[in-house]
Amino acid sequence: MIQIANCTEDDCPKDWADLEKSGESHLGLCIACFRKVTLVETIEDLKARSEIGEKAAIDVRSLNN
Repeated sequence: MIQIANCTEDDCPKDWADLEKSGESHLGLCIACFRKVTLVETIEDLKARSEIGEKAAIDVRSLNN
């Protein structure tokens, strides 16, 4: 399951599958806050994007490995 990991909006869909697709496999658009969401592969990339205020999603199954 791929989830948006760093959004605090109440109406955030939280699920990558619920985002509008942008035409690029690693980018989605949240229609709740109208912000770009980047699909990342590592927790380090997630943290880096969070630090600069970007929204990011990660496959939560990869966090258990």
